[in-house]
Amino acid sequence: NVITFIPKTIPDDIVEVDITKTHKNYNEAKLINIIEPSKNRQPYNCPYYDKCGGCHIANLSYQKQLEFKKDKVINIFKKYNKLDINPEII
Repeated sequence: NVITFIPKTIPDDIVEVDITKTHKNYNEAKLINIIEPSKNRQPYNCPYYDKCGGCHIANLSYQKQLEFKKDKVINIFKKYNKLDINPEII
């Protein structure tokens, strides 16, 4: 299996995509259609969401945003410092 990065999607979305670039270890794709949205999808209220990219997880429920951020920190510490951490969400 090859990982495919698809902007504006979240885990458990069922989507139709167009592969735009292929790389050795991953693909990049463009979202064509959301066939079935994830139960964790929420409407975003940022007027710049489609243009900016700064709030790329704004369409996740708040709880899933916290989990995403925690996992990101855990993975960074593991990858670059070889440390297994379990940070507390506050």
